[in-house]
Amino acid sequence: MRPTLVTAAADYPATLAEARAWCRIETTVTDHDARLTLLLAGCTREIEVYLGRALVSQVWEGSTGAFSDEIELAPGPVLSIGHVKYYDADNAQQTASSALYMLDMTRDPQRLALADGQSWPETFDRPDAVTVRFTAGYTPAALLADVKLALLDLIAARFDAADEKTAEAILRRLSGHRRIVI
Repeated sequence: MRPTLVTAAADYPATLAEARAWCRIETTVTDHDARLTLLLAGCTREIEVYLGRALVSQVWEGSTGAFSDEIELAPGPVLSIGHVKYYDADNAQQTASSALYMLDMTRDPQRLALADGQSWPETFDRPDAVTVRFTAGYTPAALLADVKLALLDLIAARFDAADEKTAEAILRRLSGHRRIVI
């Protein structure tokens, strides 16, 4: 399943004030705010791509051709399942009962799994027979401190136009948090 972003994050893992302080901008003048806001967005996305994870709450949706015992949900961490829709044997879209499935949080990435004693309904033969909408990202309290520090360091490096090796070194510090794709 290849998900697409439905609703982007409403905020960033760091505030504009934190970015301003991290870049040692001591003036109250907002001359740099537009640039810092752009860096917040760009560096957040850069770390999300590097890690294969959503840093802040955002809504994703992906489709697959059929139900299976487990459907991998990425990016993670998955906070909740919004809905599971499918095209029944008559090619009419239906919403699956939440009693049919559960969110398996014991693995990384998390998976939509068939609940015990349940069976998936029959689906029509089409590439988007099953669609899963889910919310992924860390809550502010759950975001790891080293990820936030790396974000602020990356913003400061980009703000100061540091060489690319500095940015690469900052990202490498996060290698232990990368989602491993096999």
